[in-house]
Amino acid sequence: MARPDIQRRPTFRWQAALILLPVAVLAVMGWLSLRQDKILADHDAKERAQVIADDLLPKIWNELTADSAAHTNHPSFQVDENGQLIFPPPYATVPTPKPLDLSELNSDQARLWRQLQDAEIAGTNLEA
Repeated sequence: MARPDIQRRPTFRWQAALILLPVAVLAVMGWLSLRQDKILADHDAKERAQVIADDLLPKIWNELTADSAAHTNHPSFQVDENGQLIFPPPYATVPTPKPLDLSELNSDQARLWRQLQDAEIAGTNLEA
């Protein structure tokens, strides 16, 4: 006796696999494409920034090193061959105290100064 040929319908798993497989492949390809685009855009931006920097460097250098007599209103500086600052002179990191020259005070200022010193010695209220 011969068996009748029964055509089986594909199972749900095969149908799901056949639908999801192209979706997964397309998603991976899209992700790889976006990653590659990001790398290319980053590379192009770096190249463009370098071209702009190379173009601006001589202009900025010429402006900074131009004769200071021609640009008296512009801030400028001078450095020696070793790159040490010449003009303006470097500032001291710790300020040096200068004692008060009493001869520079007028008579009213000198009187107030003596009153302040006397009040400090006596320990009275200095805010007054």
